[in-house]
Amino acid sequence: MIQYFDLIISTLEFKLPGLICFLFRYKKMSKLFGNLLFFIINASLIYAKFVKRDTLERNSVLGCAFQLSKIQNWDHKDSSTDQFYCSVCNYIPALQSWVFCISDTVNRLSENKDNAAFNKSIVDLKRTCSSINPIINNMTISEYYDMLNNASQYIRRNYPSNNADGLINYPIYMNSTMVDPIINAYHSFFNNMDLSNFSVYYYYIFFSFIFFTASMINYLNHSNNLRYFSKWKSWCKIKGLLLRCLYSGYHTEYIKFLGDGFIGLLPTRLETTIIINYAILNGIMLAVGYKIDPTNSLFKSYPQQILRLVADRAGILAFGNLPIIFLFGTRNNLLMGLTGFNFTTFISLHKWVGRVMIINSLIHSACYLCYSIFSGSFVFSDLELYYKCGIVAMILLLLLFFLSLGYIRKHYYEVFLYTHIVLGVGFMAACWKHVENLGWKNWLIISTVMWVAERLARMFNIISNGVFLSSKLSLIGTNDKTDDNLIRVSIHKKHMRPLKPGQYFFVYFMHPLIFWQSHPFTVIDVIQENKIIIVLKPKSGASKVLYDSLRKNHNTIDIKVALEGPYGHSAPIYHADNILLIAAGTGIPGPLFHAMDLTSKLQGHANKRIKLVIIIRDKIILNAFKDEILTLRNKDVAVEVFLTRERSTKSVSSHHTEHTSLLQRNLDIEDIKTFTKVSFGRPDMKNIILSCVEPNKNLAILSCGAPQFEDSLRNITSNIIMGHSESHIDYYEEFQRW
Repeated sequence: MIQYFDLIISTLEFKLPGLICFLFRYKKMSKLFGNLLFFIINASLIYAKFVKRDTLERNSVLGCAFQLSKIQNWDHKDSSTDQFYCSVCNYIPALQSWVFCISDTVNRLSENKDNAAFNKSIVDLKRTCSSINPIINNMTISEYYDMLNNASQYIRRNYPSNNADGLINYPIYMNSTMVDPIINAYHSFFNNMDLSNFSVYYYYIFFSFIFFTASMINYLNHSNNLRYFSKWKSWCKIKGLLLRCLYSGYHTEYIKFLGDGFIGLLPTRLETTIIINYAILNGIMLAVGYKIDPTNSLFKSYPQQILRLVADRAGILAFGNLPIIFLFGTRNNLLMGLTGFNFTTFISLHKWVGRVMIINSLIHSACYLCYSIFSGSFVFSDLELYYKCGIVAMILLLLLFFLSLGYIRKHYYEVFLYTHIVLGVGFMAACWKHVENLGWKNWLIISTVMWVAERLARMFNIISNGVFLSSKLSLIGTNDKTDDNLIRVSIHKKHMRPLKPGQYFFVYFMHPLIFWQSHPFTVIDVIQENKIIIVLKPKSGASKVLYDSLRKNHNTIDIKVALEGPYGHSAPIYHADNILLIAAGTGIPGPLFHAMDLTSKLQGHANKRIKLVIIIRDKIILNAFKDEILTLRNKDVAVEVFLTRERSTKSVSSHHTEHTSLLQRNLDIEDIKTFTKVSFGRPDMKNIILSCVEPNKNLAILSCGAPQFEDSLRNITSNIIMGHSESHIDYYEEFQRW
């Protein structure tokens, strides 16, 4: 089966048009397409420009129609529609009365210079009747003026009030005492809607400020100008506090809520600060600025008026969040490079903004449900399509939320991923039908275009990397237990430029059972051999499939892979005087690649101190990176290895140190003993970091390791930063989890 699948992949690779390969040979095309998202955001703000609904013209049209539609004794019977504005849209005397009422109102309440206000009101009149009487849309403005002139000649101020007194078959006059309260009521109603629409932009202003500030700090950091801020003790305090985990050393490690069934990832204090301020902003926009109509002319009671206004506000705010949620969940996010925030931070923001949107949606749904019940209009079988689609959208959104909980993500990631996509598409479709005739489709269009563009960017990214690349998989380790082995993947590059340390790819293994899956891996770029190295630990899912294939094929197989990326950015650690690289477990690739790159770039800089600390259970991981570690021989980097599972032996010859004897006897890397120090047990990370801290010198710490280790190291580093304001200390974490 695998051989047949490889034949299909080889055929597809051979048949791929040469023109496409040529176009995407260079990264410029892929980079241009990836950055398209940035221009989409700018275009989105233009497309989603604020359109005012609270206008005298609109209020006059609806106010006059509201009063005229309440008249029951028009000499007109039409059972084709039961919509509220049926009579004024279909019956000519009622339509003439409407046009006259509009003209009278705009002349009384505005300048109406050159009849501009009246002409604008006709546009709203057409919009109001578009679904009831399409013929009205085809009438010219001169026909409306003819209708106005005819109404002026035959209009009556006195008319029967009910069927018993007679039918009305002529235009009638609506005095100001009847119309103005309704117009003021619509003014209050649409004023609240305008404020809700405008409030959405505060989300974008808020995040623009956050990302602009982060981008400036990131720029200063890369240009080595941020070190001057270390003179301020308050700066060190703020930096140290924001670096810490939110609660008791939990950030990359899952924390339990209410038992084992509820687990989740907590944001850092920096992320928490952003999220809390965003939630406060949302709460303020949801709670203040309502304009209440004192006459309550449009609703049966004040509670119904409040319910309707809150429902509208919450629904509009929920819709305005959609582009932000989609943007933060994308891999091709230009903001990552600008701000220096990693994908984990944006996914954390994606989740919490989504949760606030769900709260807004629940408020919207609950208020509308109560409003419908109190007004006596809630009978599910009689509900209009937009209402039913709103109910479906809310159900899909709640399903999406519960299937995105930490327990599902951790134990059933593929279930989470594909249900997230399917439910997301269903939710957007239901929302479209929900507001199809109401407005606010612009937020759905923006989000959809952004999502499609990002997916296309991924596809072109894969093509630009050469589509199907040759790779060799080798099993490292001899233990029959899966967890005690590693898989080393050596991928032959085609058209890729040199990679930067810290970058990662989403890798697709062209195996018939897992070819549609992609998983992120930090890589090492071996430029001299034109290959990329990935080491993964077989667990369950895709890695277990690869492990089983290796065991069946004498621990080595050749397989095609597709690479999507590179993503991520390289930390600006090269400016520092002292550089401490910390790798724990399978988190070796990032720090090791940094060490290889730094020793090449900073060769001859005697004032630079580079230290690589590797913390592993046993020698198997060293064997997986044997060739790469050996490149550090005779370079200006101090390498220290801590073996937490191995134990020293007392049978050491007198002319060897303990760590040299251990390496001679146990490791497969014979030459590593000349430049590497090996220690046993767990290291004291606080002392290791403090040994690299020097007054008035810059220290950059970069780490990648297991979740619990990273959370502990983050808090240790935070305390050291706050306690050593005389030194500029930066901390970078390459481990990512979402």
